[in-house]
Amino acid sequence: MKVYELNNNFIELTVLTSLLLIFIPSITLTTLHIVFYFRGRKYRSSLQSSNGLNEISLTIVIPVRNEPLEYILKRLEEISNWRIKGRLDVIIVSMDPYEFYLELVKHVEKYRRDYLNIFVIWRNTIEGYKARSLNIALWFSNTKYFYLMDVDSTVDYGFIEKACRVMDNDSSIVAVVGRWCGLNRDTRIAQAVASSIDFLTETIYKGRYVSKLSVYPLGTGTVFRRDFLLKLKGWDEKRLLDDLEIGCRIINKNGKIVYLHEYVIGVEVPRKYSSLTIQQERWVYGAFDVFLSRFKHIWFSQQSLLGKIDMIMYLLQYLPSITTLIGAVVLSLASYITRFDFLLKYWFLAFIWIISLTLYSKCYVKALRSRNYSIKNSLINLGRSGVLLTIMSPIFLKSFIKKLMGIKLEFKRTPKGKYDIFISKYRFPQEFVIGFLLFIYSIFLLVNRIVYTGLWFLTYSFPYIYAAIKWRKDILTI
Repeated sequence: MKVYELNNNFIELTVLTSLLLIFIPSITLTTLHIVFYFRGRKYRSSLQSSNGLNEISLTIVIPVRNEPLEYILKRLEEISNWRIKGRLDVIIVSMDPYEFYLELVKHVEKYRRDYLNIFVIWRNTIEGYKARSLNIALWFSNTKYFYLMDVDSTVDYGFIEKACRVMDNDSSIVAVVGRWCGLNRDTRIAQAVASSIDFLTETIYKGRYVSKLSVYPLGTGTVFRRDFLLKLKGWDEKRLLDDLEIGCRIINKNGKIVYLHEYVIGVEVPRKYSSLTIQQERWVYGAFDVFLSRFKHIWFSQQSLLGKIDMIMYLLQYLPSITTLIGAVVLSLASYITRFDFLLKYWFLAFIWIISLTLYSKCYVKALRSRNYSIKNSLINLGRSGVLLTIMSPIFLKSFIKKLMGIKLEFKRTPKGKYDIFISKYRFPQEFVIGFLLFIYSIFLLVNRIVYTGLWFLTYSFPYIYAAIKWRKDILTI
């Protein structure tokens, strides 16, 4: 193959930048996961709890908006069957029409117990996101501990009790986080998302605990010390992701957030691609929003440098998908103009990237194997997770740009359960178009003997092609 010499320094610098965008963020994130995986293998819970003689004083807040009534009642049924020693308050904060609120009030009476009080509060405005609902419940409550529960999640009382006992024993601990686990695995999308959650809990959360690093609280599955929340003046109602936002401020005030791997918090995961994109668009926008607004809280906290970097990278976890897409666009233009095989010249970047992905894949499979996945299912879900990260990168980029430009993101509820199967209308299949263009361009490069760059673009097109074949109905509808 004839290799052309490039004399244009601008093109050379532009291409090198594009390759760094493609490879460096991905290598960094996968390396972090690999390190945390091996650290997490040493996990042994050392959290001490009180002797169990003290009574528990807990408020459970359930914020609802456009949620199925049966979901709310199911959570109340579960809570009413707990046998606790102490006081338990449930506060439901509804942002639904007043008629729904009245209907809900009629149903809650049968779930009350001697130790269980249930309050239903109606909000006539949706301003302030979910954070305002949490603040309303926080100011209304007067218990020692505070637990957030989404209507599509389940929790075993053992976790609640253990978390409260742990904080009883150590006043420096202000929040305890449980282990997320997908409740449903009835579609390929749901299986991929659930397996990704399993991998992240086996690596990031266990690894952080072993490394003595704080974890972020979760939107559901975290027990807080209420007095510390009051000291923070509650949640910031301008932020879309309440859990990440308040986690930054807790750590800035030197509060400890610990992780209990032994207790499962069941969460319902999206069944359809369209539902997943709604959820992920909100998460990308919210995570970057927290990064911009709370960077100083992280950087000037009393954590170690490693802890600060880890928290920042967690907020930027979607960045590798975004930078890869941007880098691919720039690289495609440069390769077309110059007919030069840039990956042949900078082969070492691709080589390190391949090694990191190979090690990451090995850790992914081993982590799922420890959760009783077969080798086959581990590999399949590894592939599906990679496909989702790739094909959703345009959606990630869109959210990223919206936040940079100060465009407010419209809040959309993630469809759940049987409400996740309705097809309302068709959408433009941008994933099909992008996949087709990538594939055609890779063939063009290979025909012109730009082999290494062509092979990379061919590989990059595979997730889009897979999605077009396996998930075409999901991608075509919303």
